[in-house]
Amino acid sequence: MATRLLPKNSVLVTCIGSDMGKVALNKIECVTNQQINSIIPDEKVLSADYLYYNLVFKYDYLRNIATGGSTMPIINKSRFEQIEIVIPKYEVVRSFQLLMNNLNSKNEENIRQIKILSQIRDGLLPKLMTGKIEIHA
Repeated sequence: MATRLLPKNSVLVTCIGSDMGKVALNKIECVTNQQINSIIPDEKVLSADYLYYNLVFKYDYLRNIATGGSTMPIINKSRFEQIEIVIPKYEVVRSFQLLMNNLNSKNEENIRQIKILSQIRDGLLPKLMTGKIEIHA
């Protein structure tokens, strides 16, 4: 089986099992397995964020189109390829992406700050517990 590296900003959809219908947008190159269907959007036509949110809002639909036994529902590749995505005019997609770029930047900065604060907490907590540092009110 050939392994295919998915580029950053591919849209990933779980198509089997209890997590079926969950959608993700990868922020780094990655490889998936057969349980994940991947879409590599052409950014000249449709932004990855637009496609991601479009599919997120189709969660119930994705779960409902599953076929197979009750123990392991699945969306097969041919059924997945039939999912309709409305593609607005490029100007609308571009405006949407400009808004999303701002939100994504703020989100990434928040994640970076959370990591820093978690490292500080993890460094200070043992010192507090052992009495190496004290808090004075």
